[in-house]
Amino acid sequence: MNFSGGKIRWGFLVILGIIVSVSLASFSLRNAIHDTVAQSANVGNASPVAQADTGPKYFYFNKISGAIPKVTASAYLVGDLDTGEIILTKNQNQKFPTASVSKLMTALVADEINGGDEVAQVTKRALATYGENGGFRLGEKMKVSDLFYPLLLESSNDAAEILAEHFDREAFVKKMNQEAAILQLSETSYEDPSGLSPKNQSTAYDLFKLAGFIHKEKHELLDITTLRSYSNNYDLVLVPDFANGFINSEIRSEISKIKTFTAINAQINSGNRGFNVITHYEKANFIALNEQELRLSAHDRRSEISEIVTRIKRKMSCDNMCITLGTRGVYCSSNDENGEVIPAFSQNSVDRVGAGDAFLALTAICLAKKNPLDLSAFIGSISAALKVQYVGNQKSINSIELSKYIVRMLK
Repeated sequence: MNFSGGKIRWGFLVILGIIVSVSLASFSLRNAIHDTVAQSANVGNASPVAQADTGPKYFYFNKISGAIPKVTASAYLVGDLDTGEIILTKNQNQKFPTASVSKLMTALVADEINGGDEVAQVTKRALATYGENGGFRLGEKMKVSDLFYPLLLESSNDAAEILAEHFDREAFVKKMNQEAAILQLSETSYEDPSGLSPKNQSTAYDLFKLAGFIHKEKHELLDITTLRSYSNNYDLVLVPDFANGFINSEIRSEISKIKTFTAINAQINSGNRGFNVITHYEKANFIALNEQELRLSAHDRRSEISEIVTRIKRKMSCDNMCITLGTRGVYCSSNDENGEVIPAFSQNSVDRVGAGDAFLALTAICLAKKNPLDLSAFIGSISAALKVQYVGNQKSINSIELSKYIVRMLK
């Protein structure tokens, strides 16, 4: 992003959690090239902050002309995570309790020792930790990777303790201190994984180095802190995208970041023909489309359905995909199964509206519970067969009716 010929470089502000709140008036950083410095100096409220002899020159901008930024924190450090350059600092080597900033090290250590998709269980001791963020239940099981979201987004003390206990709490805290030593954080020490202990201490400079390492080597952990919310409390995220204006590109991007099992349909209708395609999303665990929606998404009228499905699945890193074919049934493709067609079960159709939605919903629920695709799509097809017997949304699918239909089909 260019601004008056220069490139904006955003620094990283590390402020210890227990220190007095920081009050900054519209503070930003600017890296200006040498031949624009004189012009920039004429801007009424621009003043140089720091510069290297041959390196970039930085400026801060304040709403009040001629005033310097008022930072009331006892210690802080502003720097560039990419280069490691320190721009503005105060008491950078003075030690303070780190409080919840400790959770950055907790996340780093847990990520490094996590052996794939390990599952941690919520214990009574973890729930007894001060604070209730995360909304965990006793005995609840969660993937270690999913616990990073309440840990870093909500600063959940419970999540920190759950992670530490899963890996043996004493050994985990020891590992946190070992990691600090490896990263040469000489003024950093930890007594617990959450930051509740005042003995968790560090300096602004050490925390800057820690953030820099995570930024370069484990950037996905810092990416979590940029999210507005997380969806780990759900078994399934179901996205029926009707292109009615409620789901824009930003929402699609956020949906693509969700770790929970995600099922998506991008519907094509008279109001969005050709514009609402499934490839607007980056990824999904399950996709359900009709044949027309599939072909428009791939801009392919002639290839075999199996070929198009393979391309879309590869593009979207999708494990399971179903293409509804009307009276010809449903084509199903899973990563560990050959493509197959499940026949249509309905003989009398009163109204087809909503049949695809019923199929999407029931199939997605079954897949989210780790049932195989053929069984999940079988149940989804039966729900669609029941749906076409009603006009519009006159009646919802009854679980008893669904069960009876399944039993009848299996006899």
